[in-house]
Amino acid sequence: MVPMNKKAFIEAIIIVVVLAISIGAGYIFANQAHGSPEVSPTPNVSTPADIKPLNPQYLSFFYENATSKIFLVSATPRYDYWTKNDTPMTWFTNGPVIHTGDPVFVVNVTVRNDYTLNDQNRVNSANFSVVILYVTLYDGNNNNVISAPKAYPKVDSNYYTSNQWNFDSGKSSSFELYFLTTDRNVDHYQISVALVSSMPPP
Repeated sequence: MVPMNKKAFIEAIIIVVVLAISIGAGYIFANQAHGSPEVSPTPNVSTPADIKPLNPQYLSFFYENATSKIFLVSATPRYDYWTKNDTPMTWFTNGPVIHTGDPVFVVNVTVRNDYTLNDQNRVNSANFSVVILYVTLYDGNNNNVISAPKAYPKVDSNYYTSNQWNFDSGKSSSFELYFLTTDRNVDHYQISVALVSSMPPP
């Protein structure tokens, strides 16, 4: 066998490289011409939060060592995304805004108001109570998860309130609490009562 000289060897290498580039370019062009499938971005979907459920119970007052007559029927948490229009998160004019697509932690809550007109200053003549709830989120180390409510100013860096709600005496009410947070590792949470009154706060 006659050994290939150096020049012929280099020429052979160049031909192989040119052929490889040509074949690759042809493949890319063919895919583009025929409309290669595009990878769709992962949609923002709601997912259940793997958190131990709260037991049905009468909720405790946050500021008092006492139990209220607001009964927690159920509370179901989930991780979700804000699907509504951009919304101010506080009553302050220049407060933070929750934007469409922002990640949120949501608790779907059902409570029953067991206060009656016999409970002084708790139920008004229209037979409902004004109630404000506190919700605190915790991680696995029992530290507060930094978050913020959708539509009521935070009280301090750790505790967050819901809107005030008008709960009819003797009836159950369901609503959702939204918390703006990117944390997807909430370990547990607590719901307590900040206010039960026959009149809204000043």
